[in-house]
Amino acid sequence: MKSNSQQYHNFLIPVLEHVTDFSQEDRLYLAESGLDLWRDVLHNSNQMTASLLNLFQRWIFCMVRFTDYLKVCIDILRSYFLLGGRQFVERYHKELKEILGNLVKTLDCHGMNTLTHAITTCIQLFPQESPQFLQPVIEHCILKIVDITHPFTARDIKPYLLILGRSFFENFSGSLQLLLNLEKTETRNLINEFVTRWALNLGKIKVQYEQKICLISLANFAQSQQVSNSSLGKMVSVLMRGAVSCRDTDLGFDQLTSPPLTEEQRQIALVLSDKSYRFDTVPHVKKMIELIMQRLGNNTFRRYLKQVDDHVINKFSKFPS
Repeated sequence: MKSNSQQYHNFLIPVLEHVTDFSQEDRLYLAESGLDLWRDVLHNSNQMTASLLNLFQRWIFCMVRFTDYLKVCIDILRSYFLLGGRQFVERYHKELKEILGNLVKTLDCHGMNTLTHAITTCIQLFPQESPQFLQPVIEHCILKIVDITHPFTARDIKPYLLILGRSFFENFSGSLQLLLNLEKTETRNLINEFVTRWALNLGKIKVQYEQKICLISLANFAQSQQVSNSSLGKMVSVLMRGAVSCRDTDLGFDQLTSPPLTEEQRQIALVLSDKSYRFDTVPHVKKMIELIMQRLGNNTFRRYLKQVDDHVINKFSKFPS
């Protein structure tokens, strides 16, 4: 089919409508292959059509009633975000908000890893709308970071940090307001424990570009008057070590030579439009460190600076502001 699958939609859409009719028990044996076909059609379509947009109602029906097809359903959702864009989100945002909000409460770390790519894609595509549209998801991630107590691994906490890192990078003010509103709902202080836990666990993110976006987002909290001096102080060593070890990613190319026509090309276009790849991390972190020093005062700041290895301080001090 490649990117010309639209010419076959008159045949394919009725087939998809038949094999994804989850209300018919005698067709459920077709569900898995039907979802795979649906994903392939989306991957090889170059525009969202009315028929594909209407078909998403079957996805809603499936997600509400079944849990057996999570991975392929999340792949389909991400494809709709990439292919359908704002038209898709405007039509289905209410249903998605409820389904995704319920879904995150039931997923283990494997399920969250599956969901993370779709959520971060949505945030990147719709940074201004995401704190409202994805409110239940982001709130759940915040509470997960704050309340997790049992022994946990990097795999357990990574998906939550990646979602929050993307959210606070793309729209810090909107995400911060969501956090402050959640404090009122929960009737407890969240922001200081949240920032402290984020700082303590940042090192668990080992992939460079993922750590970079989480580092930048954590540094942004130096601008917030709601963060206590103690929490700011705990950020100092983490920010300095992160800035020293941070490496910019060379994508190897700057732009596509033609409009994206397939899923693969849309994913490449998404990467190329990602502001975090070209974000100059070190000057930003140095600026946030200076804000922290102003808040804490020189004497208190020096006490926290003693927690940083000398070679890190030396290397950090040599970076231009």
